[in-house]
Amino acid sequence: MNYKERIKALKELKSSLKDVDNRLDGVNSDISGWEGGDSKSKYQDYIQEVKDNTEMMLETIDNFKSEISKLISEIQRKFDEEYRLNMAVIKMIHEDSPSKTKQKRREKLNSLRIDSSVKEKIRQNL
Repeated sequence: MNYKERIKALKELKSSLKDVDNRLDGVNSDISGWEGGDSKSKYQDYIQEVKDNTEMMLETIDNFKSEISKLISEIQRKFDEEYRLNMAVIKMIHEDSPSKTKQKRREKLNSLRIDSSVKEKIRQNL
């Protein structure tokens, strides 16, 4: 996968996690007809445990999404740096005629061993 494909895949993963929310907020622990004994309190304890576990999972998902964002930023930074450095190398090539300059720049670009998405962006901007 090139840089852009990695970024796209991570953004899709992050987006799929965005829809997760705490759906148990509205759960009502009252059950009509339950009177006396400890059934109701045990049920309330169970509901609270489920809510606590859900909250913990949501925090974990939020942390995971934060790590995904950091990874996306790092990949984008690498892409930008590789583009900037290699574009500078390509732009340094000058020949007698514009067509010869363009040809030499394309030859140099084709010989570079760089990420394919970086190469494509350079090609678009030549």
